[in-house]
Amino acid sequence: MEFRHAESEFKVSVDEIPTLTLDQLTAKMGKAVEDLARQQFEGAIAEVGRAVDRIGNTLNMGGEPLCEEHIFRALERIAIEFDEAGQPRMPTLMTGPLQGERVKEVLGRIESQPHLRRRFDQVLSRKREEWRARESCRKLVG
Repeated sequence: MEFRHAESEFKVSVDEIPTLTLDQLTAKMGKAVEDLARQQFEGAIAEVGRAVDRIGNTLNMGGEPLCEEHIFRALERIAIEFDEAGQPRMPTLMTGPLQGERVKEVLGRIESQPHLRRRFDQVLSRKREEWRARESCRKLVG
């Protein structure tokens, strides 16, 4: 296991102590905590990126704006789990802040346009069969 360094600080001067309120102290600590959380999140995302690169599951869109085809290509590359009723447990899609609205638009088109919805359902059907095959080969330990 590799450990990564994260650090943050907050300062309280001796002069502040007599008048410092709990809210002010909490605000100072909150900024430090947010900084640590950001560092941890960015480190985790970087590690996931390295793992995806190692197994060859990176999807390079060649600088094109996100479109339906990219979503379908991504879904084809990943394993999707299903619940006992056969309903998909769709993966979490993480984007940068600037891509969030674009992702919603693209997913909305897939949902609302019949030809895209059919293709989506076909992908899910194949993924459901792959999942069933994986599950049928599992060895239960008890």
